[in-house]
Amino acid sequence: MARLAERVEDFDVRLYLFCLMSNHVHLVCETPEANLGRFMQSLSTAYTVYFNLRHGRHGHLVDGRYRAKLVEYYLLAEDRRLRSLVDTIEERLIKMRDSRNRSNSISRADPCDP
Repeated sequence: MARLAERVEDFDVRLYLFCLMSNHVHLVCETPEANLGRFMQSLSTAYTVYFNLRHGRHGHLVDGRYRAKLVEYYLLAEDRRLRSLVDTIEERLIKMRDSRNRSNSISRADPCDP
């Protein structure tokens, strides 16, 4: 969380929503300075260094480049569009949680611990 907050401030990113999953993160953000790539690279590097130091590891933590979907500013400004985006993420998380509950494999452990 601290690394995310630092990067948001450093890169002047407007973060509207985030959801940390066990193997990825969802972010809904705005980058007025058109610096999403640098922001994500910095965030990924900082988290990888933190995780590797905490767990005595080394090397890559993420596989491949981040994926992003562009939401036009004028659409983001409309509360309905932002609400729809949040609802979509929420629905996916609920489906994932429900499927895990059905298989009795849901984990309430810290997602940072291996």
